[in-house]
Amino acid sequence: MASDPWPQDATTKSKTVSNERRAVSRYEVRKDGRLLFVDQPCFVECAIRNISEDGALLSMLVSVALPPVVLLWEQRTGAIHECEVRWRNGRTVGVHFTDVFGRATRRAMLEKDFASLKNVADGAALLH
Repeated sequence: MASDPWPQDATTKSKTVSNERRAVSRYEVRKDGRLLFVDQPCFVECAIRNISEDGALLSMLVSVALPPVVLLWEQRTGAIHECEVRWRNGRTVGVHFTDVFGRATRRAMLEKDFASLKNVADGAALLH
């Protein structure tokens, strides 16, 4: 049996969501995250509403067009999951966890694409 990808802690209470059509149990959670675009240095804030071994239900704070493949970053742990966008309904998104790129390629993409965002944020902090 696989371990829970987001174990319960003092700040988050999770419970199993049953659904007869699903092969894997989902866990209700409330975690902050970001959807990172693979093809450009851009991200969208989101809330992870439930999660399983093979996917997650997300609520985006704003409605934007998403590419077919995104990275889901979980803020508390820093975990990054490669995801395929399976469906959307307004700001609610269902994603399936994949491993399209592999760890080394994913790390290189993040370092390259998001270094420019970090530099912009550092410069903006100096202005305040």
